Amino acid sequence: MHHFKTLFSDLWGPSPILSIDKKLYYCIFVDHYTKYTWLYTIKNKSEVASIFANFHPLVEKFFKHKIVSLYTDGGGEYTGLKQYLQCHGIQHLISPPYTPQRVAIAERRHRHIVETARTLLNEASLPSELWSFACHHAVYLINRLP
Repeated sequence: MHHFKTLFSDLWGPSPILSIDKKLYYCIFVDHYTKYTWLYTIKNKSEVASIFANFHPLVEKFFKHKIVSLYTDGGGEYTGLKQYLQCHGIQHLISPPYTPQRVAIAERRHRHIVETARTLLNEASLPSELWSFACHHAVYLINRLP
């Protein structure tokens, strides 16, 4: 097993609070091997395909590893990726309906991100509208924890 052989992805949202940068969702990509996480805040679910299309070449160029498979929960936001994944030889693995345990890595990461972001905002007495920035900072911190 090596870095980026399998990535897990999941969408979180919609947030009950519109962020200050007008975002309602975030999408994460988690490397199965290292658990390194990338987070992208988005306005609409439909942005997931374009986010991955930009993310994929950056990862392969920077880390010099080919993404072999993308594991998702089968949400409709990933249907726009089908052709892109086929063209780039990336296998799309989809968990069966109502089995969040199949993408437990991403689901658990959501919980860690949201709890950390809420704590950061609460401890700094910052407004909830800054949740998107707090989530980015939470991922930065989580990626550096042992």
